[in-house]
Amino acid sequence: MAIIQEKGDFFYDFDIADVYDTKLAQAKDENTRNFVVEFGKDEARIAMNLDTQDVQNLLSQTSRQSSRPVRWL
Repeated sequence: MAIIQEKGDFFYDFDIADVYDTKLAQAKDENTRNFVVEFGKDEARIAMNLDTQDVQNLLSQTSRQSSRPVRWL
């Protein structure tokens, strides 16, 4: 699986078929606590099972990549 690292956060490239299939299955798993998807017209990425500090960091970010302006938590 491809990992993208930006500003210390780890996300998986959701546009890669294997990553999509694996992470979609994990999102449906009852043991998955949470997930974040950031996406735009041409790219997407996903992170899962974030801890409280990771979520707080995401919520405090005021700027986003123009290629991924939408974030679902």
